[in-house]
Amino acid sequence: MVVDALRVATAGLDAPLAALYLPSLRANVDDLRRRAGGTRIRVASKSVRSRGVLREVLGDRLRGDDSFHGIMAYSLTEALWLVESGCDDVLMGYPTVDRSALGRLGSDPQALEYVTLMIDHPRQLEIAREAGASGARVCIDVDCSLRLGPVHLGVRRSPLRGPDDVEPLVRRAVATGFRVVGAMFYEAQVAGVRLRAPMMHIHTIAAG
Repeated sequence: MVVDALRVATAGLDAPLAALYLPSLRANVDDLRRRAGGTRIRVASKSVRSRGVLREVLGDRLRGDDSFHGIMAYSLTEALWLVESGCDDVLMGYPTVDRSALGRLGSDPQALEYVTLMIDHPRQLEIAREAGASGARVCIDVDCSLRLGPVHLGVRRSPLRGPDDVEPLVRRAVATGFRVVGAMFYEAQVAGVRLRAPMMHIHTIAAG
């Protein structure tokens, strides 16, 4: 029935296109809110890639509520656009060396308060400072994919693996005028593994 309704709704549109059944989206949002148990959820626009979905979840000004608030963006250009569209909390999903966008960030006091850059290397700080974005908020990207002996499970997300890697970068960031506001620990493939899965007993902590 849903497929038939979508087929009728898109009959006059040229491909390629994507159609979304709003009752299903709203049911998923309600289920996520229930399962979060009061923990606030950040929407990943880097994966959603749809302004309509962002507005459906976060409202027209992309401000959200106590359940859903903030966006994880794909690029700094997108992050700046999201701020212009009303969002007041945008976390970069990845480090950036886009000098033009960094220059725009540095010249916009509101964006400097609303956008958080992701970093995992000192050179990223140098490029941001050279572009005029000193004083920006930054989040440290730490890789916590699972390693069992010689086996590496998950992506090689960041060169930062432990305190000895992270501390020098945090000190460099603070010394050069950036504001370190958090850290993200990315587990990749093991993030959704149950604590007591067959043949494996993994304790994981997800943060972001």
